Amino acid sequence: MKVHECIEISRPILEAIRRAGVNLDDVKYLEMYKRFLTMKGEGLKVSYIAEKLSDEYQIRPRKFYYILKKFDSVV
Repeated sequence: MKVHECIEISRPILEAIRRAGVNLDDVKYLEMYKRFLTMKGEGLKVSYIAEKLSDEYQIRPRKFYYILKKFDSVV
């Protein structure tokens, strides 16, 4: 399959994602967000989770909170 074919098949979904302001690079943080939800469900404090996961994913804590806010936003 060629790139243009993949885009054509996924076009409605990609357009909806673009309109919502979601960056396709954010997909790399999906597992991090899932881990955050699991850890939060276990009763850990958000500041502890932010420190641990930002170290693990090699991002700044500020970016971690930005990603959380983005993933929690309503589309």
